[in-house]
Amino acid sequence: MEGFTAGTHWATASLGFVLTGVFMPFITLVIVAMLGRGEELTRDLPKWAEVIF
Repeated sequence: MEGFTAGTHWATASLGFVLTGVFMPFITLVIVAMLGRGEELTRDLPKWAEVIF
């Protein structure tokens, strides 16, 4: 439905879908692979934010 309502702005909407649906998960996989463990993602966060995350 979002793509349909984009109308003439379909290129911008498509770019947004690609960024959020492909690029962000890919970057997440790369970062987790570089750090080695998922727990390392929260090492610099305050304790309360680490628990929420």
